[in-house]
Amino acid sequence: MNQQVKILLEVIESTRSMTKFYLKKLSSVDPLGDLEIGDKKLHGINWTVCHLMWAENFLLIESTGKEGMNFP
Repeated sequence: MNQQVKILLEVIESTRSMTKFYLKKLSSVDPLGDLEIGDKKLHGINWTVCHLMWAENFLLIESTGKEGMNFP
């Protein structure tokens, strides 16, 4: 297996593992609502997961020279 492919796989597996870990910690939070920490309002869980999906797509597909998903 190509060294670059091994590195990409390792990064994605590590990222997904961390994402699952933190999402489990938010299991009691409404995924459709926004998060509030102190006086700061943050994007909700669903928005954050969609953003992570976009970022993984960009890393894996577009970094290999292929065309990724075209989001509006």
